Amino acid sequence: KPWSLLCSKEGIPTDERNLAWKAAKVFFDATGKDPNGLQIRITKRIPSEAGLGGGSADAGAVLRALNKHYGEPLSILALAELGSMVGSDVPFCTLCGTAMVEGRGERLRKLPDLPDCCFVVCKPPFSSSTPELYRKLDETVIAKRPDHQAMESALLAGDLGRIAENIWNVFDPVVTREHLEL
Repeated sequence: KPWSLLCSKEGIPTDERNLAWKAAKVFFDATGKDPNGLQIRITKRIPSEAGLGGGSADAGAVLRALNKHYGEPLSILALAELGSMVGSDVPFCTLCGTAMVEGRGERLRKLPDLPDCCFVVCKPPFSSSTPELYRKLDETVIAKRPDHQAMESALLAGDLGRIAENIWNVFDPVVTREHLEL
């Protein structure tokens, strides 16, 4: 391999199955740069298969880091375009910050950042495959869908209370159908 990928967590693939590896490949293919035995190290700090976008964030970070390492041959928008070849969430994770994401993740519009706040993320003792959840979502009646206009309005106003009222997980009915303990 012209580059290698290492991960701090056992069981995470370190080959072409990993989104960070795929990000390196699209970067090198697009730029023609020589990886020259580059070593990419990933330190996992969030749970895998928790729907938190860890793999996409790793891929976005790899694109930004490689671009910086090689003297920034690509704009941030070009990097996001490369990210869309890796995965739907990678363009968002490449650009960073708060954004309205539409389509399959390829259309992004910058929004104001959240006011200072904290989130508590609770991960159950099981994992779910995001692609599988999306397949099941298509077969599930979703009673409550996100109100994007209300969320954007709350963000523009910096109203943390209204922001919180507009946060929920549309996968909840899909997952709780098989895991009633939630």
